[in-house]
Amino acid sequence: MRKTKYMFLALAMLLGASCTSWLEIGPENDIVLEDYWKSKEDIESAVFAAYGGLARQQTKMFEWGELRGDALEATTETDEDAQKAMRLEIFPESEFAKWDGFYKTINRANTVLKYGPTVQDYDESLTDEDLGALMGEAYFLRALSYFYLVRSFGEVPMPLLPSDTDKQDIYLEKSSEQAVVNQIIDDLTKAEKIISDDYGKLEENKGRGTKSAVRALLADVYMWAENYPKAILYCDKIFNRAAHGLLPGERWFDIFAKGNTNEGIYELQTDREVAQQTLRYQKTLVPVGNTRFKASSALKKLFNQADIRGEEVSYRGDGAGGIAGNIWKYMGLTTAKESVVRVRNVGDEELANWIVYRLADIILLKAEALIQTGDFLGAQRLINNVRQRAGLGALILPTDKAEAEDKLLEERAREFAFEGKRWFDMLRVAKRNEYARKDLLIEILTENVSPSQLPIWKSKLSDPLSYYWPLPRVEVENNQNLKQNPYYEQTAR
Repeated sequence: MRKTKYMFLALAMLLGASCTSWLEIGPENDIVLEDYWKSKEDIESAVFAAYGGLARQQTKMFEWGELRGDALEATTETDEDAQKAMRLEIFPESEFAKWDGFYKTINRANTVLKYGPTVQDYDESLTDEDLGALMGEAYFLRALSYFYLVRSFGEVPMPLLPSDTDKQDIYLEKSSEQAVVNQIIDDLTKAEKIISDDYGKLEENKGRGTKSAVRALLADVYMWAENYPKAILYCDKIFNRAAHGLLPGERWFDIFAKGNTNEGIYELQTDREVAQQTLRYQKTLVPVGNTRFKASSALKKLFNQADIRGEEVSYRGDGAGGIAGNIWKYMGLTTAKESVVRVRNVGDEELANWIVYRLADIILLKAEALIQTGDFLGAQRLINNVRQRAGLGALILPTDKAEAEDKLLEERAREFAFEGKRWFDMLRVAKRNEYARKDLLIEILTENVSPSQLPIWKSKLSDPLSYYWPLPRVEVENNQNLKQNPYYEQTAR
């Protein structure tokens, strides 16, 4: 991932046009078609550009996964748009309704998938295996981007070809959630067969798509699709590899402070040398004294003193004065409990990887799937693996499915605080069986709402369409085939 010569060449070509909307992306520069797709290095540089584009979506990954959950509270530094989103005051012109970054990554992946195979006509050294591995990475990147989009917006346009000619239809209708999920599964099924599992460097094995990363995403997608046997199958495929294991409790914070640990499956590498810097750090916390968000009282209640993941580890405790509640996971190089506390310098913010999947996630996904299939003892064993690593006693899991889900959600909230998963976890459980448990989502989100606001919140959350972002206003205005989420058409009137 350090082939910067090719990275910047790809960025120059693939990002050459300045545009505010993915729908406005026009044909790529002629050099892409006539002079570019001639060697394996050309394909690699295009793939790396797609990784770089995805890395720049880390702020969105955090915000989409946390803002409407219950783990964050606003501070005096929280911008107005974020405060509105946290109050469920969401509008099509909101910053959080912008999706163009993910579609640019999809467009790059589509370009690789279309033109990559043509390179064998020019580069005889490009083997079928090498080409397949790079194509597998493009399928993975496209699938992961669509997974964020479909969970956040529900129905979305689904271009599968690059916008590289004037004839390409860029005014697409929305595809159904089921159609998008099916395409994601199809892409990942192809990727699993051809993608590499070893790039020769730790940073690349954690920061590029691998078979394990593909399988982790497949497990997550199948959980979203309520196909629990398939989810279990792909979790087991990861468990059967010796390359991944839970870190011992005393090393839990290394997952974030050091990154690329044995527990990591897929981590976005925020390395200056590969143009993957991100504003996530500045968008979530600022060193000492200012923080855009802090840990909520609801989250704090989930931790007890024995839990190694809570106060002074995931967040600063009440004794921290003006930075009480400050999110510490990405800020500290040590826990705040140490006799000598080390913190990242302002210039080192990109060195905190954004962890998309790690083994604890797969363990708890399988536990959730086992609950749905009625294997409560199996789920209990898995949950207790994570709890005991955290210093907690064994849990006796209820044999009532809903009660067991609640315990599972609580454990995921503790383990993955601020990792961009809380809202998606709540929504996955709430939407199961045609939103049979949407009352749980309403209960969690309204727990600390004032009595005067409670009827308003319950009214908004009673409509499942409100759980998804509105389509960006600029996209709907530019594309007559694109219909707004009906919930936001109603609220606009």
